Amino acid sequence: MTHSSLTANFDLDDNRLNRVFTILNTSLILGIFIFSFFFIFNYFVLGKVNIAYLNITSAILMLFLLIDLKRNKAIQRDIYISIFVLFIFFISFIYLNKNDQFGLVWAHFFPAFSIVLLGVSKGTIVSVVYFAIVYSLAYLGIGVWENGQWSTIAFLRLVVSSLVLFTIIIIFETALESSNKKLELLSSTDPLTKLYNRRKINQILEKEIYKVKRYKTTLSLILFDIDNFKIINDTYGHESGDNVLKKLSSSINSQLRNTDSMARWGGEEFLIVTPMIDIQESSKLAEKLRLHIESIQCKNTIKLTCSFGVTEFDIENDSIDSLVRKADLAMYDAKANGKNRISIIK
Repeated sequence: MTHSSLTANFDLDDNRLNRVFTILNTSLILGIFIFSFFFIFNYFVLGKVNIAYLNITSAILMLFLLIDLKRNKAIQRDIYISIFVLFIFFISFIYLNKNDQFGLVWAHFFPAFSIVLLGVSKGTIVSVVYFAIVYSLAYLGIGVWENGQWSTIAFLRLVVSSLVLFTIIIIFETALESSNKKLELLSSTDPLTKLYNRRKINQILEKEIYKVKRYKTTLSLILFDIDNFKIINDTYGHESGDNVLKKLSSSINSQLRNTDSMARWGGEEFLIVTPMIDIQESSKLAEKLRLHIESIQCKNTIKLTCSFGVTEFDIENDSIDSLVRKADLAMYDAKANGKNRISIIK
């Protein structure tokens, strides 16, 4: 499953997207088979009609969720519905089954699904609510369940075992999320400038173009290049050139809006994605940045200037490639006309 097929799920972190999709898809398939099996087992073998109906209802709901997931890739929505279905199932199962044949063992599974699919923070909140209901039912069952054999000791064993497992899941998932975030940072940033790299900015562009098409908003692009950078490297050395790149990156990034995204596009080329503004506003931003670059103080009294290309996404005709190509053509037009200027191509 490629990232491009999951572009509707921007509220999920990129590093969790494919993992969560795989887990949800697999869980739904397994859930359909498991609930269907227990429907047959409870209905025809144990004669527990109410629990059997609960099983088959859950299986049918999971089948619809699986179909929706395959068709629409609405991962976030399907996660919430899946968690809700499982929440209702387990609470209803415990209420109806009353730990008959050690049915409470199944109660331990829900927090794992909740935390893995929702993440540690949201999953913990849902699990706490879940445990509060489960423990309440189990406490009220003392001296009643299992023909009176369900005791305080049995209740305490349930509480301790579920909390231990819950803690282990949280520790494991927290460590995994932390590790994934570090890997995502390494794979999405340029090591020298600490800006986004080309791979990451392409993902951002993909998302922003999706939003433009869906919500009919605007999107502009700024591509700029350091003028005479080869002369800086040849005159002062590559270390000075690297320092210029770092200084420029930090300084320009601080001038952008929180909604803008900046990446190192090539050696001395930089790309800025500016959502929600048209080409006129983006041109004003480019001019502001051009003047700001002239004022940057570098070592060896190096004087910096940059040439800018500005363009806007055409919802009818553009793709990522054509949008970047227009910005590139505009930038080279600025260079051909004397450098340290802005050129616009609509």
